[in-house]
Amino acid sequence: MSEFSESFHLRSDNQQDGVELLKKAGFKGAVFSPVRGWVTVIPDSGLLEAVEQMAAANKGLLLHYLYAEDHGWQFALYENDNQISKYECGWPDELVIEDSGVNQSAMVKLLAEESRQAEMENILHPEDLEAIIAYPPAYRFANLVGLEHYEWLAGSYLDNVEERDPNVIIVS
Repeated sequence: MSEFSESFHLRSDNQQDGVELLKKAGFKGAVFSPVRGWVTVIPDSGLLEAVEQMAAANKGLLLHYLYAEDHGWQFALYENDNQISKYECGWPDELVIEDSGVNQSAMVKLLAEESRQAEMENILHPEDLEAIIAYPPAYRFANLVGLEHYEWLAGSYLDNVEERDPNVIIVS
């Protein structure tokens, strides 16, 4: 079975900020404890169904992360309800990168250390498909920006979230 993961990550150290975002967007779901300045929010929805509502409800820095193991990965960064950066990488038959929406100054906001920009650039522009298979750039990206909860995590995988974070808040 191939991984399909989708998550939203709010720049905050307050789990209640994630609860408020989820409620304001009109979704049920799960909100994880803050880790490294990110609160992970998982709406109970299908892939890509919640993006518009979550972005519209956002009042901070929000990262939308999507990874489809056999197809590609993407992210979008929102400041309030404005999309400030977007990236897509796919490999249906060959490597296809859409990076015209990447805003370099916005990307610095994701990094704990500005000196790691070169590492980010390498992640966003893999050499070939073999490099993607060896260590998925989606995972490298998540690790670089400090995300804790992103693997095998989406609205359809909410059954076992308490095992991942005993302090997770379920919004119903």
